[in-house]
Amino acid sequence: MKLELDLHCLLIIYGVLRATATTTISTDPPNNPLATGFNNLIVTAQFPTPTLSTDSCSWYYGGELDSGSGAQFYNAVFGGCDLPSPGTYDSITCTEQTIDGTNHTITILTITQPLVAGDITFEVRCSITITPDPTTRTVQDCPSSLPYGVVITSSSQTYQASGMFSCPTGDLFYSNGTALPSGDTTCLANAEWSGQDNLQCWMAPSVTLASSSIDGDKLTVLEENDLAVTCNYDDVIPDGNTSRFNVGGNTNTRTQEEPFILSTLQRSDNNKIFLCQAVTPYTDLNPTNGRSSEYTLNVLYISESIANKIATSQFVIESSESNYLLRSDQQLTMNCNPSDANPPATCSWQLCSDSSCQTLTSDGGCLISVDHSVSSTVTCAAGNRVGNISSTEQTVDVVPVERQVHFNVSGNNVTNDGSINSTTYLGESIMISCSVPYENELSTTYSLKLPNNSAVAQSSIQFPSVSRFDSGGYECHTNDQFGNFSAAIYLNVIYAATQDEIPTCNWNLNETGICFVVFFSNPNSQFVSLSKDEHTVASDDSTIIKSTGDQGQQTFTFNRRNVENSDVGRYNLTVKSSSSSLFSNSVLYFNIVIEGNTDGNGEPPGTAGLSTGAIAGIIVGVVVVILCAAGYGVNKWRSGSQKKNGSQSNELYPTGSDNRTLADQPSYIDVTANDSTQINSDYQRNYEVVGPAEDENGYLAVNGSTTGHLRNRASNSQLETDNAGYIVLNGEESNAESNNQGNASSSSKRYENIEGAYDDVITAPRVHTENGSRRYENVEGPYDEINNS
Repeated sequence: MKLELDLHCLLIIYGVLRATATTTISTDPPNNPLATGFNNLIVTAQFPTPTLSTDSCSWYYGGELDSGSGAQFYNAVFGGCDLPSPGTYDSITCTEQTIDGTNHTITILTITQPLVAGDITFEVRCSITITPDPTTRTVQDCPSSLPYGVVITSSSQTYQASGMFSCPTGDLFYSNGTALPSGDTTCLANAEWSGQDNLQCWMAPSVTLASSSIDGDKLTVLEENDLAVTCNYDDVIPDGNTSRFNVGGNTNTRTQEEPFILSTLQRSDNNKIFLCQAVTPYTDLNPTNGRSSEYTLNVLYISESIANKIATSQFVIESSESNYLLRSDQQLTMNCNPSDANPPATCSWQLCSDSSCQTLTSDGGCLISVDHSVSSTVTCAAGNRVGNISSTEQTVDVVPVERQVHFNVSGNNVTNDGSINSTTYLGESIMISCSVPYENELSTTYSLKLPNNSAVAQSSIQFPSVSRFDSGGYECHTNDQFGNFSAAIYLNVIYAATQDEIPTCNWNLNETGICFVVFFSNPNSQFVSLSKDEHTVASDDSTIIKSTGDQGQQTFTFNRRNVENSDVGRYNLTVKSSSSSLFSNSVLYFNIVIEGNTDGNGEPPGTAGLSTGAIAGIIVGVVVVILCAAGYGVNKWRSGSQKKNGSQSNELYPTGSDNRTLADQPSYIDVTANDSTQINSDYQRNYEVVGPAEDENGYLAVNGSTTGHLRNRASNSQLETDNAGYIVLNGEESNAESNNQGNASSSSKRYENIEGAYDDVITAPRVHTENGSRRYENVEGPYDEINNS
């Protein structure tokens, strides 16, 4: 029969012993508790053998053999040990031994059935002497979990069952810090798992960082302020009470309760990573565990300075520090660039003109592009929650796309109304200059085109003494990176009627004679009268003065249908300016010569006795052209370069109110029988000038000490000169007449000025004829005058 064991049954063993007898009960294994399912539990009882012949002893444990009334294993009546038959689940042995001279009975109860959970009490009882000494053992399963978070996973928790240690959080370590190499285990007889002693689940503590400055995942604080934080954690296995703070890679240690303070934070601390860590044996073994979340230091500050950067280009330039030029068709692009700010600054700009100010903002943060058409000052401001700063003031001048070129004549601005004119008088000292706005800032270059089509790379030209040849158009051209512009001015030189030479017309008796007298005036002149020998002379046809429109040139025509000897002589032509308020009447001269008719020394009748100075008394410096009709040739002249107060001019002027310098060219003047160039004296047909006509001082020296002289055509002899090197005319000082604008020196006429002098034997520059046109030569180039005769 199978013995059913109650979980709470007791095996009571009574030993009938002497009153002083004791029973010792032990189990093998000796553990308490015992694992459920353990079998072959050995229970040993030892006691002094009873001396009474009637004693009997039995095991009690509620098992199979005791059948509730005990299992007798000793009976003195039968002589001692009296063993029952072994049961299915248990058995009993009994032996007697002498120990220390005393007989002892030793009985062993073997429980062969697997133990079930509960408490079992083992007891030996004897019938005569009862000395109960029960022993209780607890039977239980091996545990499903252990202290310090260790969990056993197993299909059974009974003896010799296999299991696996594990940790829901952390890692398996023994308390001495040794890691468990394997989680395998077995349920032992003592209801413990193999290897469970001192086994712990070590885990990283849950750490939180506490601070009033926490702002999401940032620790936000103003620059120069302090930051205080603490590191909180609990339920640490194994225990720990120290915190480690890491700021940008630098560590500091505090007790768990002690706050960590970052003092006087600077902008250089911005964006550093901040965290704390619980310091425990486990985190020492695993430095990456037991940490708080990472926080970024957010140090708030504003820039110490700010600069408004204006973008430059071809049409937006920095003309000087903080000053800019912007062409009006360009946008103004500005970057209000704070050197550093946290949080990023918002920007605005203030533009102030003479009349108003406006404030601008941009969706693009601190970058803005705007149309800008008015010159103004510019400042930008940047600010955040810390504060605001402003840039220094800048100036932006708006330059028109089209800039007007302005002329200035002798300090007077000339209005540019599309047709610029400036009027000046002959001989005045003037300067013509042009300018364009912002010329200095843009490094503008100039080209000034002159009336003769030459150009100078400058913006002004000086006229020490203006001549009629300076009349004309002057064009100013500018060039810089903002564009090219130009304008023109017309210089109108005003002067009274003047001749460049006294013309002589050769007529033939009894033929038609026509004489063209060319002169120049501005404004045009009108005819007043014509006289000879102080008598009024009438032309056979109308006395018409025609204007050719060429540099103020006008022509008077004098004619005779039937030439007579009485027509020979010097004629005085009186004209008046069309603006009588400007000038008084002017007297012009011309000569009529009849071929084959001479009077005295060959002068035209009526001209004898006129001095060379009288004939040469003209306003020198203006070119005169004489056209003679009736088959006569064109007079040929050659002109050299002249000096005009040290500069080059196209004119030759005698000394007088005009104050011009004399000719330093040509190197010679040839007066021949076939040339109508005249020596204005009684010897005009008999002498010629030979050799260089200029000494080292610029005088026309013709004395014997130089290579230049006057030669008699017939005798080939040299004309007499005085000690000063000036020509003596016929030995008579009366030949030097006072009305010829010169100074008498000996018997010659001397024209003087600030640089030199010349003698009045020469009346005009030389002109030559090429291909039917007259050619005047000067320093800037020749020009031709068409000969229509």
